[in-house]
Amino acid sequence: MLGCEENGEKKVLDWIRKELEKRADQGYRDYLTRHALSGIGVRSAGINEISKNVYQCIKEWTSDGIVNLLNSLWNGRFPEERQVAISILARISKKLGSDRVVRLVGGWLDSISDWAECDTLATQGVREIARSDPEKLLPLVIENVGSKNRWRRRFAVVLCIELFKDGFDRDKLVPVLNEVRGDRDYYVKKALDWASRVLNKPS
Repeated sequence: MLGCEENGEKKVLDWIRKELEKRADQGYRDYLTRHALSGIGVRSAGINEISKNVYQCIKEWTSDGIVNLLNSLWNGRFPEERQVAISILARISKKLGSDRVVRLVGGWLDSISDWAECDTLATQGVREIARSDPEKLLPLVIENVGSKNRWRRRFAVVLCIELFKDGFDRDKLVPVLNEVRGDRDYYVKKALDWASRVLNKPS
């Protein structure tokens, strides 16, 4: 499949990019364009298959080596490389630990390019931490809910939804969401509507 040596980051990246190109689908690329998303047209099943293979390859690497690979993917050639990075992060976050995951995710927020990246990072990417160590994620909500960057604000709102679904105290989330309640940005408003439905759903 691919070389799994820790000094073989370039080999792993090259393999991922070849697999993405091989799975690219013009019809799905057209679908992404119609929904204001970018990409070469790799479906989620392909992303998951690639990330599962890469996880098996790198799971014994050091945390530094894993983070370097994830950052290279986040800053990669194809938009789908970011989806692969998020999917790998979801599988390996326990090994990296809460603090490192929070720093890594926080470093990616300014370069989010669309709502799908934003939402996948705020849900799938941090789900293990939301379940095992949710208090560590609360600063990512508080620090970003008032940001001038629309994707940081949307990220904060969607992260509140993920935290609530994983059992976090609703009373700690509602005041934070109230800070952005009047936001006029389309993508933030849509996330707030989503949050309202989830947090106010009868138990």
